[in-house]
Amino acid sequence: MCNLELGKTLGIPDANGGWEGSWGPYVLKQINDHGYMTVNKEPTGICGGLTSYPVNSPDTSNPMSVHDFQANSYKGFTKQNWNKILPTANNFPIDPAEADKVLTGVKRAIGLGHRVTFGTLLDTNGSLKYHNGAVGEYNGVENDTWVLTSQIAQDARNGSINAGHEMIITGYNDTACATYKEGWFGKEQQQCGILTLRNSWGNTGDYYITYDHFKTLVMEAQEIK
Repeated sequence: MCNLELGKTLGIPDANGGWEGSWGPYVLKQINDHGYMTVNKEPTGICGGLTSYPVNSPDTSNPMSVHDFQANSYKGFTKQNWNKILPTANNFPIDPAEADKVLTGVKRAIGLGHRVTFGTLLDTNGSLKYHNGAVGEYNGVENDTWVLTSQIAQDARNGSINAGHEMIITGYNDTACATYKEGWFGKEQQQCGILTLRNSWGNTGDYYITYDHFKTLVMEAQEIK
């Protein structure tokens, strides 16, 4: 939350400081340059007047000065602590050969015990909007998995997907499969190859994404060492 208020002062990525969305590399570089605030600081109101996150209000309070932020931030995360697996993409889907390399890089990072942050497009068109495109099931929870349905693939090719989200990859399984249906009443299908995610939506815990969806709609990816 404090980093968002600092982002307003810095104008990163824009005047809203990231409240309306940002890119992973911008966020990580800002932390490299200025540190990050631990959560025990938030209740004091030091973060531009806010005391808790998330904020269920259009009022995101006030920018935080560089001086106030750096006087209270932890600066133990440097540019040596992360590297880009996929720089910010400009076209989607990205080249299939490049997508395969990105997935290989993700697996390598996870195999080393690291984590990967990544940005992905989320299809919110038509009936997909009700679950932000997460219309598959892997771990016994309905709509816990992003799968590449024919509709999502078509929307990606048409350039009609405009929503995005950043999450953390914590694991992978080459043989695991998610089930899904094409539309409301379609025949049940499977898509195999699963990445395990940590998401920021509520208290539901893990989410999942299939390799096919990841490779088609990934926007950027960073290894956190």
